[in-house]
Amino acid sequence: MKVKNLEDPQSNQKSRRAEEAKMGIPTADDELLVILLTNLRNAAATFGEGSPPHETIKTIIEEHLQAMKRRGAKTNIASMSKPQPSMSFENLAFRPKPKS
Repeated sequence: MKVKNLEDPQSNQKSRRAEEAKMGIPTADDELLVILLTNLRNAAATFGEGSPPHETIKTIIEEHLQAMKRRGAKTNIASMSKPQPSMSFENLAFRPKPKS
């Protein structure tokens, strides 16, 4: 005999998101926010700040943050940022060209 879960699916989802946030696991909201912020940075570099693409992405980010706030979700993007590897050549090994 199977027992049905009578709990509210929305409350399960909220509690799962809260647990993920506590554990530092990035949520889908966090991942989307990181993507949008990357797009914003790229639009600023390509078209300039204040350009229509930059302003559109900025508006989307603000709307996303407002929607998260209404749901009571918190961002945890600080845990997602990883140090970027150094682009220096100091760790490259010199290998002579093989003789053929």
